[in-house]
Amino acid sequence: MTPVRLPLLILLVVAVADVGTGQDTVFYPFLILCPALAALTATPRAVVLVGLVCFPVRYLLSRYDHPEEPLTSSVFLANSAVFLVAIVLCAYQARLRIRRETTLADVTSVALAAQEVLLPTLPSTVGGVRISMRYFAAAAEARIGGDLYAAVDTPFGTRILIADVCGKGLGAVRTASLVLSAFREAALDDPDLATVAHRADTNVSRFSDDGDFVTALLVEVHPTHLALLHRGHVAPILVGPSGVRDLDPPAPGLPLGLGQLGPEADTPWTTAFHPGEVLVLVTDGVLEARDANGAFYPLHDRLGVLMDPPDPDHAWGQGNLDRAADRIGADLLGHAHGKARNDDAVVMLITRTGPA
Repeated sequence: MTPVRLPLLILLVVAVADVGTGQDTVFYPFLILCPALAALTATPRAVVLVGLVCFPVRYLLSRYDHPEEPLTSSVFLANSAVFLVAIVLCAYQARLRIRRETTLADVTSVALAAQEVLLPTLPSTVGGVRISMRYFAAAAEARIGGDLYAAVDTPFGTRILIADVCGKGLGAVRTASLVLSAFREAALDDPDLATVAHRADTNVSRFSDDGDFVTALLVEVHPTHLALLHRGHVAPILVGPSGVRDLDPPAPGLPLGLGQLGPEADTPWTTAFHPGEVLVLVTDGVLEARDANGAFYPLHDRLGVLMDPPDPDHAWGQGNLDRAADRIGADLLGHAHGKARNDDAVVMLITRTGPA
């Protein structure tokens, strides 16, 4: 719909209603709606033009409704003066609206650029693994909050991070940047996954002004197995031909930023990772999504239905993996329908590369 189509439609409706109901009714004062509605979508010049189009219509309708000449009526002239002032005010409001929209567009452009720098879109393939990820922001139009992720191809295997800042607002974004910068640097240099986690932990404890801490899970993909390091995050889930299996850590670790409160050494644990299996990583926004009755999202139970093997050989091509991620995302949003989400949510599916 063009910006002035609705105001002109209102003008037509008022004119037809006034003439159609006879001379006993007066509708032309409602023409004030035309410039007011135009101010919501049109430019100031268009608002003024709509108002000027209304003037002769007002005159003709007044001439139809009253026996006297409208230009000799003090009531009509007073109403016309008020109408003219309203046009000026509506045009001014349209100017302010356009200025705010321009400012918002500039700020949004800068924010999107910052989002892409901090959390660039993950490639579908990193090293020897295939990845499909979906991010569901609690704030409309946002893609950065307290949830963060990264994947790096290193000499020690493909290293993956998924984490969640215990905090809100810009402080959480700043803490997320501390974790990501430490991980991206250390993942390429340090052969020990525990050292990578320690460097991220140190970054948060030293430089986070708000006292935020970060739950995190670090994954290192090897040819035959996974090495995982738990720092207070949601446990990963492995989905394969044998079913759905939670990978609970044997020794849960403290979140990043709180490492000084526990044992100095982190202990990764390993598990087999066979072709055809998919590692499912999520943030707590997934598990804490509630339906209209307050029930949490049953991720473990739903994965068996949503991630049926794509073929008898259990080969996960990128298309199959993306479709599985879409199904999980749609199911999650459907579960939370009717209740606003108050936390970001990330779903990441990881499998080995192979024939599609």
